[in-house]
Amino acid sequence: MKRAMMDEGDADVHYWPAENNAISYQEEGNGTKFAVSPTERWIMKIFPNTKARGDTPGAETIPHPILADKRVRQALRMAIDVDTIINDIFLGFGEPVWSEFFRPPFEDSCGIPRPAYDLEGAKALIKEAGWEDTDGDGVNECHGCLYAEEGDLMTLEFMIYAEYGETLEFAHQFIAEAWASLGIQTELSIVEGAVLWAQVEDGGIELAGNFDINMWDNGYSGIDPTSYLWDYYYYAEDSEWNLANWTGEEAETVAALVDELYTVDEEYRMEVFCDIALILEEELPAIELFSTLEMFGLSDRMQGLKPTAFDILTWNVADWTVTE
Repeated sequence: MKRAMMDEGDADVHYWPAENNAISYQEEGNGTKFAVSPTERWIMKIFPNTKARGDTPGAETIPHPILADKRVRQALRMAIDVDTIINDIFLGFGEPVWSEFFRPPFEDSCGIPRPAYDLEGAKALIKEAGWEDTDGDGVNECHGCLYAEEGDLMTLEFMIYAEYGETLEFAHQFIAEAWASLGIQTELSIVEGAVLWAQVEDGGIELAGNFDINMWDNGYSGIDPTSYLWDYYYYAEDSEWNLANWTGEEAETVAALVDELYTVDEEYRMEVFCDIALILEEELPAIELFSTLEMFGLSDRMQGLKPTAFDILTWNVADWTVTE
């Protein structure tokens, strides 16, 4: 619908077009153009629920039978071929990202090397975590795993939001196939973002903890991720929720480090940011995959729009002009 309105001259700005539309907006002779932030803005991430489904904040913590083991989370990441997703599914849009601290003022993701795509290594980690397919049906069973009952199957619901479009759906399927090669059976689900992120009383899925593993894109604007880290990683007994229901000693350590960020000592803040980065890399309460662009389709008559990673598109609306 949005693309059709642009083609017919009934709209001038297409927010966050799908990658195939972004390519067409760059072609000459169709009355449109393409604008993109010069700095990466959003990150496509996987959110593994580390607590049992439906285990809400404030309740007694029950570990997720599969995803509470960080070796499983590490294996899930190792099995994802990010380069193929970027180049073949997202049509070359985006860059590999493996840390929240992926753009200036941080250098080289706080020194954290890019994780390798290693399918065989992922299989070995899954087996080390006590999951193995012993009956030959292609799905692992628990044999000495940490949190599930002996013999339980390794099955997960893998959810995305509908609004992004077909490229995310293709990536969804591609990742599920990779995990299937590890012996993980996934049920693919697509839901409206309004349901995924709604409040608990409105049927919200994530805030109620009613999920296994989700994938969507988010990130912070500007150069200071302090508020973003507080929103998504801060754990306290009275907090409503943090990213993926992450709790435990490491989550409490990160919360204490976030408290340390409220100082004007910038050198110390940079040290603390990177201390947080190292813990997140080890624990993987979220799995960063690649950047998704702050990009827009524009009609040729729109002038003066300058997308940025620091604010919303309308930050310089006073400079916009429309020519006929």
